[in-house]
Amino acid sequence: ARRARALLADVEAKITATVALGLRQGELAGLRWTDLDPERGTVTIARQWQDGRLPKGRQVRTLSASPVLFEVLERYRQELPGALYDPGGPVFPHLASSRTAGAPRAYPGGECLPRRVLRAVVQRAQLPNISAWSALSLRDTSASLEERSARDLASLAQRTRHTSIASLLRYL
Repeated sequence: ARRARALLADVEAKITATVALGLRQGELAGLRWTDLDPERGTVTIARQWQDGRLPKGRQVRTLSASPVLFEVLERYRQELPGALYDPGGPVFPHLASSRTAGAPRAYPGGECLPRRVLRAVVQRAQLPNISAWSALSLRDTSASLEERSARDLASLAQRTRHTSIASLLRYL
């Protein structure tokens, strides 16, 4: 539907990155193509939003990622109009400011993955509790999936970038 309306076909890539890496909205918005290293299978979480401030917790982290994530992101990259792709630019450019400036720009704030868009996908997939879905619930899902392979809560907190075990437990 987004392709038919000439909107960026970014929803699959945003959902995949959010779940695979447990990204917050600002981290998703701050992701740059240079943060991706498919050969090593890693993604560096280095900044938030357009202004590039450090992620929550003020630490740059490099996470391992599935080859599937890189496949989805590469497919998405190939669909980006030329004016919206810059090898050092944002993976998910903010359309309104990128069109005006003529170069890809990251989101300045707000929802990089809007609830209404995510919930439309959830509805189309006929998943339950449509109103409960958000980018934060995708982060919850990521933490729950990570828990299955974690050695202990401390390593899980580190992987999911939670500063406290208490905060992590709320997600689980």
